[in-house]
Amino acid sequence: MGRAGAARAVTATNCLFVDNIATNGNGYGGALYEGSAESCRFIGNIGTYGGGAFWTSPLVNCLIISNYANRASAVHGSAVLLNCTVVANMNTASGGGAAFSDPVYATNCIVWANVQLSDGATNNWVPSKPNYRFVHSCLSPLPTGDQDGGGNIDANPRFVDAENDNYQLRASSPCVNTGMNMDWMVGAVDLDGQPRIFPADGTVDMGAFERIPSNTYTILLVR
Repeated sequence: MGRAGAARAVTATNCLFVDNIATNGNGYGGALYEGSAESCRFIGNIGTYGGGAFWTSPLVNCLIISNYANRASAVHGSAVLLNCTVVANMNTASGGGAAFSDPVYATNCIVWANVQLSDGATNNWVPSKPNYRFVHSCLSPLPTGDQDGGGNIDANPRFVDAENDNYQLRASSPCVNTGMNMDWMVGAVDLDGQPRIFPADGTVDMGAFERIPSNTYTILLVR
């Protein structure tokens, strides 16, 4: 399809988008063009011009990995991202962010190891473009000035097993309990269906997955 490899102007929830392609000169949005997505996985989609996974947004609790585009391999166009994990996406054009074009407003996101294939360098976003704002997110380079909404870090997010596409967080991850709690999280779940904030009176993790300790048990009281 010229725009949108899978769908256009839809609200996607709990969906998996894999290996879709938006072709032709206006190949935007390898998976989706316009609309919104919540708790979705975008893997290996191709936007031949821009937006390997998505064109515009918002996106909430989404995993966006291994997508490909000429420009902005994850999301092209105006984008709002909340608690998304954006990793290992690839673009070909020099001078463009491997993950995003602008404007982008990201909160509680992990944006890591996205690659510009022209030189093999990590290129998550372009600091010289003014219309970015990151809040409580893990990314490199760190934003400065008006691009910095506070709480950002540039430490390795320490995924459980990124080589095998497990982007959950290790107990030692600097992204655990370092996000910013928001009203929509009350009673919400993460991409794996776990409580979005754990414990309930705690602080949300960055990224699409909440770290739930392996020794956590549910106690059922029977009267």
